[in-house]
Parts: sequence; structure tokens; C-alpha cells
Amino acid sequence: MVLYLAYPIEVINPGWLNRRRALLLALPALIALALPLCGLRYQHLDSIGDIRTHLADFDVLARVAMVVCTLLYTFLLWFIPHNWRESSADKRWILRANLIIMVMGLLFFTQVFTTWPWSFHIHVSWVCFSFAYFAYFELFERLTPTVTDSQGEKDSSPFILHSSLSLWQQICQVIDDWEAWRNPNTSVETISTAVGTNRIYVARCIREHTGLTVNDYINQKRVDFMAAELKKAPLSYKEIYFAAGYRSRQTAYRNFLKFKGVSPTEFITAQES
Repeated sequence: MVLYLAYPIEVINPGWLNRRRALLLALPALIALALPLCGLRYQHLDSIGDIRTHLADFDVLARVAMVVCTLLYTFLLWFIPHNWRESSADKRWILRANLIIMVMGLLFFTQVFTTWPWSFHIHVSWVCFSFAYFAYFELFERLTPTVTDSQGEKDSSPFILHSSLSLWQQICQVIDDWEAWRNPNTSVETISTAVGTNRIYVARCIREHTGLTVNDYINQKRVDFMAAELKKAPLSYKEIYFAAGYRSRQTAYRNFLKFKGVSPTEFITAQES
């Protein structure tokens, strides 16, 4: 299960799983291997009834705790920062990956601690389904998609700037086409790096075309998105400001009030009335 978790973690945020985090992820398994080396003897368990009978014993209690810890690890996929620019996974895929790994663990432990003859076949079938699902995702969804430029020609990557475009067109491609404003880390430095110039030229170009600073221009994009989503009202306010690229509710609230003149709550009330 720990090895299975490493794959969706890398999909959600490539490079996030460094050596230290990988060691923490494998910690329950390492403890389970280390305890016998320290002299602890694991007593044999054949069923869930044996676990209930010997639950007060340290070796059984320790193993149950490690199993629970490993199962809870699957929920970590919901809290790993989603690198939306480099990752091709969406929230639905993350939810499915959680479900697949959780069910796999439950079926495995059911197979180990019950005498139900079909438990093995169900477990193996679920593992085969997991292989097929992740393989399909790798082969057909994680491949770099092609996009069409303004001349109708296809690019091999959606993240390639055309040198023939003016600086303002390149900035618009980064901010609008790539939706860089959704990224909380977007700044004048990241935009200037993407278009291959320095931050002074980027800031001057944005001010000449919009009359805004870089931060105000990005925040205006985010606030406009929030306002459009609040009109639909299917999402919670928290989901909306995260989707807009804000890390905190306070920052989203302050910028919404700045650009719309009302708070999000007042905006919703006005829409309803």
C-alpha cells in the first residue's frame, strides 16, 4: 500500500515525495520489520477472532496500530499540495485513487484474517482493476495534449510561447491561456521567466495596457472568476477562493472588496435579491 501511494503522490505533485517524506511514508512498515529485530516475537493470528482475543498484547496492538496508520495514509492524497500546472490529475482522479488504494488495503486484510474462500479472488480482481485503471490514465490521459494556436496549427505542448507574438500577447498567453492567475505562486518574476524577459518590462507592459500593477492585474482576474462562480453558487466559498488561486480566506475577501466594492456575502445577497 505504501508503494501504491507513491505513484498518485507523484502524479498529484511531481517531485514532492523526496527522501525524507518517503521515509515517513514507509515508517509503519519499517517499524513492523524492526520490532522482531529488537527481540519482539509476533504471535500467529489466523482470524479476526484471534485479534480480538489477543488485542491487549503489545505485539498485536502494535500491528493493528500500524495497519490503521497505513490505511489512514490514503487520505493524505487529499492534503498534498496539488501542482495544477505540472499535474494532469484533477480532484475526481485524486478521489478515485484514494478509493482504489483504500479498498485494496481493506480487501487484503480481509483476505488475511478471514477464511472466506472468495476473499482472495475479489482481492486479486481489484488489484487487476487498479493496474488497468492506472495504466489507462498513464497511456491516454497523462500524454501531453496538443493545442491549436491562433493560426490553426497544432503545438506539441500547451506550454510553448510563440516568439512571433508581442510581449503583451505573450503575457496574455501566460496569464489567460495558461490561467497562471490560478497558481498561488504566480508573480511578476514567474511571468517574466515564462516570457523570457525581465520583471521591469513585464510590469511596464501590463501597466501600459491595463493601468494596473502586476499583482492588481492578477487579483482582478481572480476576483472576476470568484464573482462568476458565486453567481452559479454550486461551490462553497472556500472551494471558490482556492480555485481562484488564493491561499487564505482573508486575502480573497480583501481583494474581492477592493475590486467589487462589496464583500462576497454582500455580493451573493445582491445576486439573490
